[in-house]
Amino acid sequence: SEHAALRDNAAETMRWATAMWGTVRERQNMERLIQQAEADGDWDMLKQFAKTVLDDLELGSTELRDTDSTGKPLVSTLRCRVHVYEAGEDSSWPPSLIADSWDACQAAGRTEKKTYPGMSHDELCAQS
Repeated sequence: SEHAALRDNAAETMRWATAMWGTVRERQNMERLIQQAEADGDWDMLKQFAKTVLDDLELGSTELRDTDSTGKPLVSTLRCRVHVYEAGEDSSWPPSLIADSWDACQAAGRTEKKTYPGMSHDELCAQS
């Protein structure tokens, strides 16, 4: 995979991810977590964060389109009703990254969104 080299280095993975998608505050918080892991020698939490980010990237995504593979317009526009659930403490897909990005997919108006404060990405996405 494109990001295979990051799989063995949780600190670099999280530095890269927060540089790509994080806010200044999120980058600072991540740097503190990395420093704590270095001091304690306990990398379990960072390895889990890094695995989540890289697993999501490997799943991949494509932009929604209103044309077929040859460029011919589809009979109807791909629009749907969207309800977004986000975790307030998500370091993989933080609320600041999600923002209003789903509004373009909404049939009309703004996307409904529910934020769960204090919840992590893995807690929100856990199978239950």
